[in-house]
Amino acid sequence: MIKAFAPPTRFFNVVSTQRIRVLIWFVLLGATAFLVQAEVKQEPMPAGIQTHRDLVYRTDQRREVRLDLYLPHRPPGLGRVPVVILIHGGGWRGGSKESVKGMAIQLTKGGYAVAAIDYLLSRPTRASWPTNFEDCQEAVRWVRSHATDYRIDPARIAAVGVSAGGHLASLLGTWADRPGRAAHNETDSSLSQGSSARVQAVVSMYGPTDLAGDRTVAPLPTSPVQLMLGGEKKEREHAYREATPLNHVTSDDPPVLLIHGSDDQLVPPEQSEALALALESAGVKNRLILIDHAAHGFGFHVRNRQILPEILAFLDSVWNVKG
Repeated sequence: MIKAFAPPTRFFNVVSTQRIRVLIWFVLLGATAFLVQAEVKQEPMPAGIQTHRDLVYRTDQRREVRLDLYLPHRPPGLGRVPVVILIHGGGWRGGSKESVKGMAIQLTKGGYAVAAIDYLLSRPTRASWPTNFEDCQEAVRWVRSHATDYRIDPARIAAVGVSAGGHLASLLGTWADRPGRAAHNETDSSLSQGSSARVQAVVSMYGPTDLAGDRTVAPLPTSPVQLMLGGEKKEREHAYREATPLNHVTSDDPPVLLIHGSDDQLVPPEQSEALALALESAGVKNRLILIDHAAHGFGFHVRNRQILPEILAFLDSVWNVKG
């Protein structure tokens, strides 16, 4: 008797699960692209701004990570300029340094050098943590080690991030010199040995601060967080703890400016409020700006309010000197 062929159920379950994960990822990526476009207003390059595109700041296991450097006009004799490490958003899974080009130009017009960086993005079969944060660390070290080449002030480095980039910027403020694979990776030829990843100021625009939702009333959407960290909290509890800026606040953290929309449904404002409270309790200089009726994904202009002057004023207060 010939038996009918019965395909392995487990095999098809696995294939179906993988297809579903990929489908979910494409849906999330499409939503991310929409939000990223809302984060930034593109504008042409003004005269007087010098750009260095696609500079490799890290080479790690055949992966080249790049940044775009924007330099303001600076006549000889005026000294070095402060620099912003600009970190794009996109749910840790989308976006690029190109998506914050408009912001970079506006900051450069305000007198800052800007390093707009790429970093490792999440994929359905690849968590991006902690490599995405290690990329940000290396970007700071690269800028600091090349300060003389570009007339940048290594003592005045600020991290500015939007959404997921705000999360990474907050970590640079609270946990900058975290030891990681990069510190011990002999194959990484771009490591800036001896340079610190610490920044002197942080600006987070609607960035997540409590990935597990332990200390906030309104939790984050789970899908992008799980994709970034490689699983649910019960499976990756250590990673959730590590990647939460709230867990690393100490009294020696740099000043922090938090900007959030009161109607943000993607990253609830409670996330920034919780970090502001923790910084206040630790005695760290901070300011929280809540934008009434603003949702997620705005740039330097929202609801007839200009955000950039407030950011520049905050940074000037940190340096105690104008540009």
